[in-house]
Amino acid sequence: MSAFSRRSLILKTLPVPLLCGVRSVRGAGRGTRIEHERVEIEDSLTGRAAERLTPLESAWRLPSDAQRYLSKKNDFLLLFSEKAGAPQVYSYELRRGRLTQLTDEPDVLSGAVTLDPRDRTFYYATPSRIFEGSSRSGGARSVAAAEEGWRFTGELALNTNGTALAAVEMRLEDWREDSAELFSARPKSRIQLFPVEGAGAPRVLAEAEHWLARPQFRPGGNDLLYAHEGPWEQVDGRIRIVGADGAVRNLLPRLGEEQVGAEHWLANGSGVRFVHHPAPGYRGASVREFSLATGEIRETSKCSAFGAMQSNADGGAIAGASRRPSGPNIFVLFTKLGREMTLAEHAVSDWDKTNPAPVLSGNSQWAYFTGEGEGGPAVYRMKLEDLVSET
Repeated sequence: MSAFSRRSLILKTLPVPLLCGVRSVRGAGRGTRIEHERVEIEDSLTGRAAERLTPLESAWRLPSDAQRYLSKKNDFLLLFSEKAGAPQVYSYELRRGRLTQLTDEPDVLSGAVTLDPRDRTFYYATPSRIFEGSSRSGGARSVAAAEEGWRFTGELALNTNGTALAAVEMRLEDWREDSAELFSARPKSRIQLFPVEGAGAPRVLAEAEHWLARPQFRPGGNDLLYAHEGPWEQVDGRIRIVGADGAVRNLLPRLGEEQVGAEHWLANGSGVRFVHHPAPGYRGASVREFSLATGEIRETSKCSAFGAMQSNADGGAIAGASRRPSGPNIFVLFTKLGREMTLAEHAVSDWDKTNPAPVLSGNSQWAYFTGEGEGGPAVYRMKLEDLVSET
């Protein structure tokens, strides 16, 4: 029996046009358009109004919470679906209610995709190549290739000014589809830095006989945050930073049975925010911050065992998704008050397949997440103007 409850989301009584769902599909492959009007729902746990952005006929998921997939103006977002038979990247135009297929390679790696600083293009990966695609039309060009004997894992990051791309590679002979087998294989991994604009050759930033993941550039800088991935109890210090000089810093050597995760940069780049678990299980979890200047760690607030989270522009609010089997919910946490509020139930049953990946819009007035409350994975958004000040 699943450890997660399966409360359903309740459709509200709405005008017929809003409930009609998919109206038309045009073409096939890259550029295919799906006209899908948003469906308003009411969360059965909290009673708050939300909108389902994707149809239920196929599975739709947001990218990793470590990626930037929502445009700065909150007018479109990127998401993944296997509607075309294999994972592909789509855009969703929020004003028009339209989905557009942006990729058509047969082996797109799902989960990791990131927008450029101007929201005009995006980057995605196949095992052998990284592409830059148009966020509107979907036209694409190859910008990087994996060396012989290596493959891309799909984990990538773009720096703030869009001039350099970091991507995780793994030795082909070590690759496993199963995450437990992958960790046990002690795979040789590395993070390569690829120039996006101008001349320059790729160079290795970090490598290890370990599974590397979640690369994230420091806001306004070139220091790179990344993680030693795997079963928490077997990773002796998950969070690392590598500088432009190649020096690697282990921020949090593991003590006892503690666990950490959901790491990301503070908006001003002064430190790293993460979730801390004092012991295996879901009790006593808290959001903490590590200061790069002083090395000090301070507790921001207790939290409901967030497995994924993302902060807004001023750091005053966090969208978080709980991993607790008894409460698989989406929360907004107010850092200055040290309090959290339940927004909705995400009902995700298998985090290896679906990350709720909650994110706040640039103005902090909307929360986006992946949920399974109506069955298969779908993408939702909820208005927060009554809870969070505009940023």
